[in-house]
Amino acid sequence: MEFELIKKSLQDSGSFAARDKNTPYFETSVNNAKGGFVYAPSKKRVYNTDELKKAIDVSVFELIPEGEETELDLVPRPIYNEVTRSLELANETIASQSVEIGNLQSQVSELTSISASLDVQLDNERLLRVTAESNSEQLRKQFALVNDTLQTSLQRSVLEGIDRTSLQARNEGQSATVQSLSKQVDSLTQQLNGKNARLAEGAKAGADITARVVEKSDAKLADLYFDYKNKSASGTWLNGPTVELFNTTLEDVTVNMKMKNANLVWINGPSIITLKPQEKVDITLQVDYPKFNGISSKGENYGGSVVFSTPNGELSFTANMWRHKK
Repeated sequence: MEFELIKKSLQDSGSFAARDKNTPYFETSVNNAKGGFVYAPSKKRVYNTDELKKAIDVSVFELIPEGEETELDLVPRPIYNEVTRSLELANETIASQSVEIGNLQSQVSELTSISASLDVQLDNERLLRVTAESNSEQLRKQFALVNDTLQTSLQRSVLEGIDRTSLQARNEGQSATVQSLSKQVDSLTQQLNGKNARLAEGAKAGADITARVVEKSDAKLADLYFDYKNKSASGTWLNGPTVELFNTTLEDVTVNMKMKNANLVWINGPSIITLKPQEKVDITLQVDYPKFNGISSKGENYGGSVVFSTPNGELSFTANMWRHKK
């Protein structure tokens, strides 16, 4: 009974009974009625309540967000602007060329469709020819049978002979049609291959012709670019002056050349060029030096475009001349 009272006293007092002890066990002295000493482990930890409240009871009235870090221009602004502008121009070029490629692909698809249609027609003609040959063989057998029974079916033999002649004539006409269609397919294939070859070389395509600048030293400049220094006897072509023209059709084509949208027409060349079917011709553009005498300003760009046109369409090259101050 006495032990139970001591145990209850320790449980009621908790860790306050040994608050001055630093060990996990505490020593306590009971009153005289109980007597003796009792050692027991403490199940409650000792905290400084006042300090604990200071650490926990904090009123948060504002959360300050983290400020954005200032991003500095690590690349010089002129260089950044120049690169950005170059990227925009490149994107514009890619977009325009994508449209042009799409148009060319549409033309290729159209020609491919025509070729497929011609192939179907050719197959039909071949089927007709086989059918006609089969009919001709049957008529030959019938004609042999009629010869054996000529006395009894002379009229029938005559009619079948006429039918055979008609079918032979039809067969010959169909053979001629097949040959004509084969030639058309070969011609269209030749046109398509020639045009695709020019496009693969970087040429521009019109309705009847393709054209490309042969000398291309700097793709960032205009298609035709002439650098002119006043003190030199003649300037320097950076892009140009030779232009390759190719007739993609099977007929003669007349090409007209002239300079448009220019504040100064400073390029000369043959104004009319006649190309034979599938013919490739190189023309050399020339600079009109006497026109420079009429230029009052120096240190300027003189732009424009050189246009090659046919009765069915046209294509153009950008042109630029830089006249130095000295």
